[in-house]
Amino acid sequence: GKWCLMRNFRFICNCNYINVTHMLIRFIVSNFLSFFEETEFNMLAAKSLKSHKEHVYSVKKDLNVLKASAIYGANGAGKSNLIRAIDSLQVLVNNGKIPARVGKVKNKLAKDADKMPISYEIEFSIKNKVYTYGVIFDSGLCLEEWLYQTGIKNAKKIFERKYSEEKKHPVITMNEKFLITKESKMLISLMEDNLLQNDELLISKNKNLKIDEIGDVCEWFKKYLCIIYPNYRPISLATNIYVNNEFKCFSEKLLHSFDLGIDSLALKNEDFDTFFKREKMFENEDLDDIKKDLDEKKFVIFRGKGRSVSATKEEGKYVIKSLITNRTISGKEVAFELNEESDGTQRLLDFVPMINSMLKKERTYVVDELDRSLHPSLLHTLVKKIMDDDGIKGQLIFTTHEAGLLNCKIFRADEIWFAEKDKEMQSTHLYTLNDFKPRNDLDIEKGYLNGRFGAIPFLSKLEDLNWEYDGI
Repeated sequence: GKWCLMRNFRFICNCNYINVTHMLIRFIVSNFLSFFEETEFNMLAAKSLKSHKEHVYSVKKDLNVLKASAIYGANGAGKSNLIRAIDSLQVLVNNGKIPARVGKVKNKLAKDADKMPISYEIEFSIKNKVYTYGVIFDSGLCLEEWLYQTGIKNAKKIFERKYSEEKKHPVITMNEKFLITKESKMLISLMEDNLLQNDELLISKNKNLKIDEIGDVCEWFKKYLCIIYPNYRPISLATNIYVNNEFKCFSEKLLHSFDLGIDSLALKNEDFDTFFKREKMFENEDLDDIKKDLDEKKFVIFRGKGRSVSATKEEGKYVIKSLITNRTISGKEVAFELNEESDGTQRLLDFVPMINSMLKKERTYVVDELDRSLHPSLLHTLVKKIMDDDGIKGQLIFTTHEAGLLNCKIFRADEIWFAEKDKEMQSTHLYTLNDFKPRNDLDIEKGYLNGRFGAIPFLSKLEDLNWEYDGI
């Protein structure tokens, strides 16, 4: 529960690793989808491993975290549910409110799970400090919420909040330094009485509280945690190319390195009204309102199926800008709409803003199904580029089925995670390759496919399956 992070906090040796300030350290979840019992995922670097030192970041003295984690498991093992859990916590924090109904996302197989709350706990660093934030909740009700500064010898409470069955409202305890004045004490009292509703998070009230530590927590969730799902289409690609020539050059250079045949990226201009008459996916947009927005804003982004476009105003005219790729065929330049490109090329283009961001900013990217639509060799090249580049500042956490990446030349053993459901409860548990203490020369891919590390489909019943059709 709530004391897990402070109780199990591990200090790890510092070996002159890259210094960073904004990183995910660990995440704990219970009673969410396939996770019933308290389950931990972490980015902590194992003290025993000496390989790939360029994959280790130093958050602060004696606390080192990893550049990346690859999560493997059979279909339905719960890999994506871990991503959904992290996403769910981010949504809670950004919205500041508990949903009215959460029964659909509780574990459905464990006894009495429907009567138990969901809990999340996360530890991360921002501005040279480490925080642990957690919340326990049920439908429309925050039962507990807490924020501690951790990563120090004695964890320091920022606040705790508990729901009182007797009083039917929250009871709040704060660090004494936030209760020095009469006004601050009165504010907390008002929070308990009526300012903080039972379905609201205390961190959502920081406009009133004005506590720097809470502000840092909210900032990390909004700016430094980025979650990408398989069907995600980033709006920043076309926009950045429009406003940033340096980004355009980076994108083209990256695409050249993957040998996709793309010579350049460009933005195609089209008349505003003509575009919206043709594109049925945007037919419900209020064009007059959009034009009013463009009189005040530089551009407006629209997302549609498989594409995103920008609307802007140039020389008094409203225009649509859409991304196109250019290829040279028999000495002639040929342009392709983005939705004319293969799924793999589109997926790779999706990752261009992420890679550019990871080179410049300390952000944590969590990607579900990184391998979706990508050829194994292309995926291998993409991941190896990220892992080998010592200029990368961000973190990459991703789920995948691609066993070809199970290679200790690419990853450390503590960067490879497995998700597996137990046969009895069908509840997901997580563990790392490092738990098996593999030899450096071991063929990890072969061992995984042979079931040595678990986290593969239970295939024994397929042997008894009768494929023959006997008719009726």
